[in-house]
Amino acid sequence: MENTFSFFVETRALLRAVRCIKRYVPAREKASVRKSVWLSVVDGRLKVELDADARIAKFLPIEHLYEASPHPVAVSADLFLKVLSRCPEKIQILFAFNKFNVMAKDTTIVLPFIGPEWYFPESGALVPSSADGLSKIIDAVARVYPSASMDPEMDAVHFVHFALKPGILRVEAINGFMYQHVEIELDASTSAAAFLLNGAMLPYPHAKRLTEVFRSGFLGEGLGMWLTGTKANPKLSIFGQDGSITLPLKNKEYLDTEKILQIRNNVKGSITVRQQDIVSALGMMLPTMHKSDRGVYFTPLPDSLRLITKTEMEGASNTAYLAPFEVSGDLPSLFAVPEEMLLSLIARSSSPHDDLRFELTASEGPIFISASSRPEALSIIMPLKISGNYSYDIPEGVSAPGHVEEKHAEVA
Repeated sequence: MENTFSFFVETRALLRAVRCIKRYVPAREKASVRKSVWLSVVDGRLKVELDADARIAKFLPIEHLYEASPHPVAVSADLFLKVLSRCPEKIQILFAFNKFNVMAKDTTIVLPFIGPEWYFPESGALVPSSADGLSKIIDAVARVYPSASMDPEMDAVHFVHFALKPGILRVEAINGFMYQHVEIELDASTSAAAFLLNGAMLPYPHAKRLTEVFRSGFLGEGLGMWLTGTKANPKLSIFGQDGSITLPLKNKEYLDTEKILQIRNNVKGSITVRQQDIVSALGMMLPTMHKSDRGVYFTPLPDSLRLITKTEMEGASNTAYLAPFEVSGDLPSLFAVPEEMLLSLIARSSSPHDDLRFELTASEGPIFISASSRPEALSIIMPLKISGNYSYDIPEGVSAPGHVEEKHAEVA
């Protein structure tokens, strides 16, 4: 009997798998085969797979397996979900005589299916990499991908880029307003994967999906990597004991970020301030900011670092004074950066107990941001052009408040 298989499976586990996998169907997908889930038996387990732009699969335990030359069979993900949501705790899947049957007690549901002629198996070379090495790389991707452009039309900056340097794998992203990189020191667990990824680019949506799937535990333990596809259009496959995901890579020339990084050699001065102080102040000021001016203006004073934001009220502003802080070199008396962008960079690249170092170049040149606990990471933010007709002076009769530490001491 050609292409026959039968097994029992826990309905809830299958339902969860299909729901998770269905999220990766592209919103504008029209081809029914790419909106279907493939069911096949691999090494005695059920493989539930979506073969779309992001190829993702889940492995589930099954019982009472019978198979005779089993080939993958696809059913509509939407229809399958509707049927599974109405089934009891355990069901039997039976494919025989060109019928796909979902059987529960005395009820049999026959679903339309797509045959194996539309299924394209993957094959590739195994790339040695430990779970620890993969974790380092994917953690770096998670930290930098929000700095890539979300717009697929921005082809030059819509990616996370992997670049191999002497002894280091650099994971970086840029969108024209901000830049981030994380540098991973190569060791036995990361070297092979680094050579595989060198020069490759991972599109923004797939970088996001990779980090989500990895962190959710969907793949399980025992992680490894495959390289599939062609040299011009490679694909990155990561698999574990419980699932796998395959994502398309781009292999073309990326922006020369080294030229941007070299500007750091011309830093004029720097400010060092506590992360928790600046995040607390900006977090309080953000909700009241004027929609047309989402910038925060920095002024170093003799005893504090002053932050000013425009509010929704005409001519009004919020002010915060941060101390302690340190200054070195020559700084402009005033500079400004986009507040929301700054907060997101800080959140991804530092922790609350860090000291943040802002290194300034020219008055409107890039600002380099680094955290004391993460020397392997660097962020860049482009400053705002400061309007000359805005007053940043403290209103007459108003003095700067005392520092937080001084107030705590008085209370004590």
